[in-house]
Amino acid sequence: MLEVNESGLNLTKVKSIDIVGQPFWRGRWWMSANNKQQLKNAIASAATGEFVRYEVDLLGAEALVTVDLSIKPFRNELGQVVLLIAEGRDITERKLATAALRESEERFSLAIQANDNGLFDINFKTNNNYYSPQCLNLLRYPLEQTGPNVEEFLSLIHPDDLVKVEAHLQAMFAGAI
Repeated sequence: MLEVNESGLNLTKVKSIDIVGQPFWRGRWWMSANNKQQLKNAIASAATGEFVRYEVDLLGAEALVTVDLSIKPFRNELGQVVLLIAEGRDITERKLATAALRESEERFSLAIQANDNGLFDINFKTNNNYYSPQCLNLLRYPLEQTGPNVEEFLSLIHPDDLVKVEAHLQAMFAGAI
């Protein structure tokens, strides 16, 4: 390693003097032999001129961090790779948020599947609609279909209920509910 920026030092709470001049894979943040080998393979690929990018979990200052690591080859005027520039971005929060969203979606999906009620969500502005399989079944739509569009959906409402539904929709659009 020839140089490390402040962000990298802050992420790992390492001092520049402790790592400059050392092989990159010797840094204390590489937790396992597998991580080190993955890095060595990435460096070997980058040394041939290939741009390398992957995600890796590293030992940060206080906890594990997920880093989007890229290694870019820098070429001289003859086209030879003379330097590799490694850049890492801490994406831990994004990965945690993505995992939490995925878990929430799975729970929501299980909750929908566990009851016999039909669930639908109609976006009147974009005409993008979601109908749960139970809802499609109740409406007598094949499961492979996407379900009725807004006009078709409104035509399925019993005439005695249509006035009430339309009033509710108008109040919703007006921001009253």
